[in-house]
Amino acid sequence: MLATKVLVIGSAHLDIVGEITGDVNNIDKIGKVHVSVGGSAFNVAASLAFHGINVVFASGVKSRSLGESAIRCELKKRKIDDTLLVSSSSLPESGFIAHTFRGDLISAVSETAVEHLRFTNSQLRSVIKKSDSVVIDANLGRDQIGQIETICRSFNRPLYASAVSETKVKRLDRLWKDRHAHFAAVVMNRAEATKCGFRFDLLATRNHLQEQICAHFSALTVVVTNGNEGYLVIERQGTNEVRLLNIQSGVYRKCVSTLGAGDALLASIVSMGQPPDWVAHRKIAKKYLDPVLATKGSTPAFNAPFL
Repeated sequence: MLATKVLVIGSAHLDIVGEITGDVNNIDKIGKVHVSVGGSAFNVAASLAFHGINVVFASGVKSRSLGESAIRCELKKRKIDDTLLVSSSSLPESGFIAHTFRGDLISAVSETAVEHLRFTNSQLRSVIKKSDSVVIDANLGRDQIGQIETICRSFNRPLYASAVSETKVKRLDRLWKDRHAHFAAVVMNRAEATKCGFRFDLLATRNHLQEQICAHFSALTVVVTNGNEGYLVIERQGTNEVRLLNIQSGVYRKCVSTLGAGDALLASIVSMGQPPDWVAHRKIAKKYLDPVLATKGSTPAFNAPFL
């Protein structure tokens, strides 16, 4: 069933990206600066909304901050429901400060207000019940993720997760000790998966390692992106059976930056509903990735001519 209304819970912040055009070894690097609203959860929400899906966005912002003004403006402009955007003076300012070179991320520092926020059970139950599916990112605490999963299971709503970073992917690793598939899909990049001990030269040939990565993240499907090379789909098909799909990069529009590409890929998977048709998904993935790869930011430009 195709998703028509999605709840997205997680980070939203200002992205300050320095695009290095000079010597990458200099301390004071010559380049260009781009400022926009980002955050893994916001990126997913923006991509879904850009393609006509109704989105409710849940996050936290520091009240009366520059970030709050920019985030609320973007949500309103993109017609994303901000009913659960919590504003508080006790929350820290959220931000993502990064260096990129030739479109690829070199390094970054981030802090997110949503890490310090706890949504109540009543807040979550009300909005999850009205949604077709739910997406989280690993900026949320492990206890909050567990709470969301319990509610999703009670209403039979598929739950998806974005791993976010090498550090925060650990919040999803072995979150549940049993083998029940709590997530419909978890999306991460190769560096994040490697941080959890998975070697991809072995994954391609050894079935038990493929099954193990699904078990580690309690997921029906784990999708591992690998930059311009494409992405690997590891899909559980039975108690001890998995299927491995190595999907090569398609022909995309000119790539200005890869920032937000993983989030756009996750949004494309969510849009298809359950169970996903991975053959049909290649066209959907291109539809979602094109407008993100063509911008310096991590979301589709609002007036981009892709629809």
